[in-house]
Amino acid sequence: MRIVSLHIENFGKLHDVNFDFNPGLNQRIEENGWGKTTLAHFIKVMLYGLQGDGKRNEVESDRKHFAPWQGGAFGGSLVISVNDKDYKITRIFGSKISEDSFELKDTSTNLVSSDYSEKIGEELLNINADSFLKTVFINQSDVASWEATDDVNAKISGISDGIDLNKFSFADDKLAAKLNQLHPTRKTGEIYKLKTDISEVNGKIRDGAGVEDAIKDIDSRIKALKKEEEQLKIEQEELNEKKKKRDALAGVFETKKAYEGLLQACNDKKARLDAHKEFFTKAFPDDNLISEISEERNKMSGYKGTMENTALNMAEEDVYRDLTSLFFGKDISDAEFDAMEEVATSFDRMQREINKKTLSTEESEKLESLNAIFGEDSYPAELARERLDEFEERNNCNSELNAIRKEIAHKEEIINSAKKKPNIVLLSVGTVMAFIGIILVVVSVFTPVTALLMAGIFIMVGGVLQIVLGLVLRKDSVSADVYEALDDLRESEAIKKRESEAYDVELKDYLATHGNLHGDVYDKNGFYELYQKATEFAGLKNRGDAFSESINRGEFKALTEKMSEFLKKFGINSHPEEYFTDFSNIKGKYVQYRNFADRLKKYESARNQYAESEEKLKEVYSRLGTPVYLDVLEECGNIIERYGLYKTAKSLYEDDHDKLKDFEEEHDIAALQEEKLEAPMDLDEITGLQDDLDARKDMNRENLQQERGSLQRFEEQAEELDIYRSDLQELEEELKQKTVLYERVSKTKDLLTKAKENLTKLYMKPLLDGFSECFTVITEEDPGDYHIDANIEITKDEQGKERKTALLSSGYRDLIGFSMRVAVTKAMYKDELPILILDDPFVNLDDDKRRRAKKLLDELSQEFQILYLTCSKNT
Repeated sequence: MRIVSLHIENFGKLHDVNFDFNPGLNQRIEENGWGKTTLAHFIKVMLYGLQGDGKRNEVESDRKHFAPWQGGAFGGSLVISVNDKDYKITRIFGSKISEDSFELKDTSTNLVSSDYSEKIGEELLNINADSFLKTVFINQSDVASWEATDDVNAKISGISDGIDLNKFSFADDKLAAKLNQLHPTRKTGEIYKLKTDISEVNGKIRDGAGVEDAIKDIDSRIKALKKEEEQLKIEQEELNEKKKKRDALAGVFETKKAYEGLLQACNDKKARLDAHKEFFTKAFPDDNLISEISEERNKMSGYKGTMENTALNMAEEDVYRDLTSLFFGKDISDAEFDAMEEVATSFDRMQREINKKTLSTEESEKLESLNAIFGEDSYPAELARERLDEFEERNNCNSELNAIRKEIAHKEEIINSAKKKPNIVLLSVGTVMAFIGIILVVVSVFTPVTALLMAGIFIMVGGVLQIVLGLVLRKDSVSADVYEALDDLRESEAIKKRESEAYDVELKDYLATHGNLHGDVYDKNGFYELYQKATEFAGLKNRGDAFSESINRGEFKALTEKMSEFLKKFGINSHPEEYFTDFSNIKGKYVQYRNFADRLKKYESARNQYAESEEKLKEVYSRLGTPVYLDVLEECGNIIERYGLYKTAKSLYEDDHDKLKDFEEEHDIAALQEEKLEAPMDLDEITGLQDDLDARKDMNRENLQQERGSLQRFEEQAEELDIYRSDLQELEEELKQKTVLYERVSKTKDLLTKAKENLTKLYMKPLLDGFSECFTVITEEDPGDYHIDANIEITKDEQGKERKTALLSSGYRDLIGFSMRVAVTKAMYKDELPILILDDPFVNLDDDKRRRAKKLLDELSQEFQILYLTCSKNT
């Protein structure tokens, strides 16, 4: 199988990518992050479809991992050649597997073909997608992680008389599954579970030994609880008698008690009312006076708050004195400050514009040095960009030239091969004549006819001459179309060669005229560096030109003079670059000065109003006869609070007095006073006794129910003991049978493993030879210390012992994995080798080994079609 071309519509980060493949080595050099690994995976997906649909992890699910970054149709097409017949595979993928589509066309007819199904990868290569990734798909991230899958073993086993190792793997998996099912020490094993069940049944039998004694103890406790139940019934009857006696006395006693309570409450309210009224010694206020006091109090609180908010502290007073001395006598208004602020803003804007556009000393020196390189160019950045593009075009031209040369070599090989074929017609005629002559000679031996003998010899000699001529006179079977195509390719080669040479001349001339006399026209960094410098030169030059055109010198000078004249009023003679900062400081101090002055004015006004209100309230307090123990403002609250308490006490007293009068009208108070009654039993006490009795009855009932439940459970356990003993006997018998089965299965698995190892020994040597061939070319070392075991794993002799390669350097692990994969691929495919897809597998090798790895790829390309993806120009 050979890949002819591919087209990626959208796949991961790749969009609208086309790639044609040559028969041998196909190398693509791209920067990291271009999508080389995505390109390699696209080929795998075209052959096998998307893998990992059941995985949540984006890395394990192809559908999530390679979903188009830019949207659009997800998929593309791949053209392959199988047995001189070309097919086009087209796959388009949806958000789920049911939305995927697959189409296979015969490119010669452009009609749908049924030669292969959507499992075309498995049908052509006889391995699944996982085995594909372990053999012909060699990725830099897992080149060292080689392992032989069942498919690989089965494919290689074609060396051993066609025996299918999948059958070994299937049987081995079945036996291993049976051993896991029966395992005696794992918790999931049936033997382990049987042992656990036997242990549990034995424990239950031991636990049941004391059941009869427990039943006797429970019987005695149930009898005691029933006796206590009878005693509780007697106590309930006694309490019922006490409740009847209490109900008979409670009516009269409660009425008398209620009257005494009302009388006491009324007296208490009257005493509280009198106490509040005594606070006002000269006159008692009314609601209007209290409202006036409250209103004046609110005003004083406002005045006091204003004073607290506007008063200057000691630090502010010091600042205000300094500001007063600064602005005293300057006679500067807010309007003048506002006008100067507009001047300062314009001055600062123009100053910053000048600073921004003026080149620094370092930038001026840089401009001068770059002018020596690019000064003769009209548009230096655009010219550098054109040469950078021409560099890419020259590389593309060389790639096309290499492809043409490979195709020429391929056509010449076809022509030379066809010319070497013998003349089939002469060989056929000669063979027939020689055969007839031999028959005539043989017949003449048994007959006396001399003419028959001579004729046989003559015909036989003529046949031999015909065979010799057929071998000497070889026929050219190549069609004229092939020669015509070869001439077209040679003409294209000449055109591309002239085009490449023209690019080289222009690129060398550009490097020479811009200071790079010995520049490498194949080094992109040199052209990119000149492009960056040209861009920088254009930017610096434009800034210098723009500065001279954008500044109004006259306007800036006038603004500077206004700023200087204003600042001198405050004794400031600073540099112009500090004018804006100095003005901002003065403006800030002026605003602070005006703020302090406004606060002092508000403070004085509030203090005068506060004093007036204070005198008004003192006159009111004198009329009421209330002393001022605190300040006047706080005493307002005291008077208002006392008046409120008085009104509340008066309302409460009047309510209780009305209730007392209503009660006296409804009852015979004189008769009630003469009654001398003994207090009945308290209702709370009776309720407490009843609650206690109910709790004891509930406890007794719960205990009795619990004991009866326990009795029932122990009786059931006694019945279950016989069942447990019967179950124990059955479990022990089953354990015995499964133990015997486990031993037999284990022995069978050991025999099967030995049989597989004996089989794999047959193809260990071909694999080791293939491995050694690749390993020797890359390392130039003798691979004699390396071995392949029956599990197709590589080991190395070190210090007298075979050791695994996991402890070797990453470079050696990579080249061992690479060599092993190539050897296995050769062993799997005898007739037509598949394509090798290499995604930068030599990244961990040193420079020498990478050069020899390139040599190995050239050799392998004689057998394999190879796609080599790399970011390094050194391989």
